[in-house]
Amino acid sequence: MRAFFSDPAKPAPSEIFRVGLSDGVPQSATAVYSDLGQGIGGARVAAVLGDRLLIGSPLDAKILDCTMAR
Repeated sequence: MRAFFSDPAKPAPSEIFRVGLSDGVPQSATAVYSDLGQGIGGARVAAVLGDRLLIGSPLDAKILDCTMAR
């Protein structure tokens, strides 16, 4: 991440997981998005809205809007 801040030409990878909870305790994690930094660099937050996955990053001035596979 530090490398991206000092040189925005260097990609910052992103990976988003769906976490299964039981009584608030994580039980499983499944990757739902993975990218070497081309789509969005250094993702830090994601939210699901219907079949859409919205991904944000402090490194990019955009929100990535993806369609979730069923």
